[in-house]
Amino acid sequence: MERISYAGEQLLTGTEIAQALVAYAQALAETGRAAAVEIPTVDEHGRPGVSQVLVGPASQLVATEVDPGVPDPHDAALVEDLRARTTRLLGSQTAVAEPPDEESDDTFYTDYGI
Repeated sequence: MERISYAGEQLLTGTEIAQALVAYAQALAETGRAAAVEIPTVDEHGRPGVSQVLVGPASQLVATEVDPGVPDPHDAALVEDLRARTTRLLGSQTAVAEPPDEESDDTFYTDYGI
């Protein structure tokens, strides 16, 4: 599960959803575009909800792994849609978001395209 910090709010959503959203936000920022995206969320008690997030060039999203002890929201169709949108925006720049190689000295990476 990931906690997304966005516009002073905290949203709990599934890890795949959060990663796809952050990648899409980056692609939108790189192309100077914006989009509204609805994502499934849960509150700290596990009650489901939906949040609408506006992402674009000025978005400041922070996704942090958390374990609140509630079920992780999943939406495979949304994740696939966000990945497809990201690919269309970035074209040939796409790459799977992965942490740096264990043997690498690089501690930061910025290519989150999916």
